[in-house]
Amino acid sequence: MGISSHGDLETHGSRDTWITKHMDHETGGYDRSGLACVLADTLSNVNRTGANLESTIDELRVTPAVVDAMAALALTEYPLEACGLMAGLPGSNLVTAFYPCRNIEQSARIYTIDPRDHLRAERDAEDKGLEIRGVMHSHTHSEAYPSSTDVQAAPDPDWHYLIVTLKREKPEMRTYRIRREGLDPGAVDEAITEIPLTIDRF
Repeated sequence: MGISSHGDLETHGSRDTWITKHMDHETGGYDRSGLACVLADTLSNVNRTGANLESTIDELRVTPAVVDAMAALALTEYPLEACGLMAGLPGSNLVTAFYPCRNIEQSARIYTIDPRDHLRAERDAEDKGLEIRGVMHSHTHSEAYPSSTDVQAAPDPDWHYLIVTLKREKPEMRTYRIRREGLDPGAVDEAITEIPLTIDRF
């Protein structure tokens, strides 16, 4: 069964100009080197460290390649919601691998990870001694904050839930824990905890 969620749709404009400007119209893709600069300039909530130390607080650490791949996927799939799975060592908060997945809904408001992609990601991660540590999806027009459906669809309280928003001119990322245990079914904000997102340059 694929992970499924519905997002909130708003309207916004300046991002479209940036996407058109940076698109490689011959390949339909984006300049990956340019994208790294965009991330460095715009992800003000992302900490940067050169250390490769075990986390002493709840945070999500990602490699530059993973950050780049997630932002590139969000832009490539626009105007549809993008989705993918993040992997790292078992029990670790360091994500070292990212698996782009097909959104079988093909929607700007809803995403469901293709179960076949999910299975392939789990098998590949296991072969490399890794495990799935969380899920990424994009919000094409709304903030990088979980919707009520994101909360209800969250499959694992130990996962990280990362959202890339394209609401503004350039991509932005935020990440959360979603834990519903012991809460009323209608509780949304109470289940959401934003945690630090760090680019780990080990």
